Amino acid sequence: MNYITEIKGFNDLLLRERLSSGQIALWYALMHIDNKSGWKKWFTVPVITLELHTGLSKSGIYKNREVLKQLGLIDFKAFKGKAARYTINSFCEDFKSISNNIAEKCPSGIADSRQESNQGSNQRSRPLYKQDKTKQDKTILKENNKRKDNSDKNVYGKYKNVFLSDEEFSELKQFYPNDWSDRIETLSEGIELKGYKYKNYLLAIKKWAEYEGQKADRGVVKSPGLNNYSDGNKSDYAEIERILIERMQNGY
Repeated sequence: MNYITEIKGFNDLLLRERLSSGQIALWYALMHIDNKSGWKKWFTVPVITLELHTGLSKSGIYKNREVLKQLGLIDFKAFKGKAARYTINSFCEDFKSISNNIAEKCPSGIADSRQESNQGSNQRSRPLYKQDKTKQDKTILKENNKRKDNSDKNVYGKYKNVFLSDEEFSELKQFYPNDWSDRIETLSEGIELKGYKYKNYLLAIKKWAEYEGQKADRGVVKSPGLNNYSDGNKSDYAEIERILIERMQNGY
């Protein structure tokens, strides 16, 4: 049971049904005690406790609890010589227990607030959905354009992201007869790992080979694995890396 929701439901009820101040005070007192007890289905309350909470007399408690029971708002079990046990009918959980002259469904105020909340949630989610949909459409369009631009080329590499025409592939094998396959795989890994983009993949392979040669001349020894170097002169390596990335970003 939700304390705030039940209070809102009861307040909405008061806009349609006229209850006495004693009946209102008793309902609020029972709600408070039920909350303190941990929302037990049935809870025991001595009359003296209700008198202190409501300011009503013993007879006033008896009279008003009968009215609340007839309205379907509460139920109770009276015992001779013992404190009575009470249960509160929830406006939204037990609305069928509330008599027809009170409500046949959750109070309109609660229903309206829930509807407004759902509408607000939907309205807030729409821009995010549109944003995700637009981003997805752009990605699909970009991939389609990429395939279209390379439709006359063959696909190579472990990640199927290196595009070479028959002429370019033959030229690659002539340039690097011993390790042309390794160079394709190195480029494929670089594209997959860092998202490099190229207009000319053969030229990209040549540029990578060119910079590898420059690094070797500068004393940079390449270890197994992509971009994993043991470099005694890190400032030179950083400059080479900067130039390489700059050229790759510009589509060289």
